[in-house]
Amino acid sequence: MRGPYLYPNTEILINKHCIKDEKILSEMEAEYASLRLKEIAENFSRCLTKLWKIHEFHEGNTRMVVTFCCQFADSKGFPIVSKLFEENSAYVRTSLVAASAIFKDLGNKSKPEYLIRIVRDSLEKSMSKTECKK
Repeated sequence: MRGPYLYPNTEILINKHCIKDEKILSEMEAEYASLRLKEIAENFSRCLTKLWKIHEFHEGNTRMVVTFCCQFADSKGFPIVSKLFEENSAYVRTSLVAASAIFKDLGNKSKPEYLIRIVRDSLEKSMSKTECKK
């Protein structure tokens, strides 16, 4: 007996987009996952930048904020490969400076895309490690 959650005469689960073609469904799922990953990376980067700007210590500020944010993300089910940040600490710090470049006289000159890129890379590495364990 076929399950009630499959479209008739297919192995495709009933989905809200009514897609019955496996290839089209896979492409749509991959696109959705990519968009979701981008959204998570942007939100994480924004929070990381805000925390980095308000943290009052000069020495070890970047290391502490990155460590805290990675642990927090992990506790919320978004594991991040923190080693990528450690191995590229100068890039991370420069990315944080670029993401924070908002001035009273010059306006918003921020460039968050560099930080978003390393966060996204870290999330992707984390996901590939998780998939390998399955």
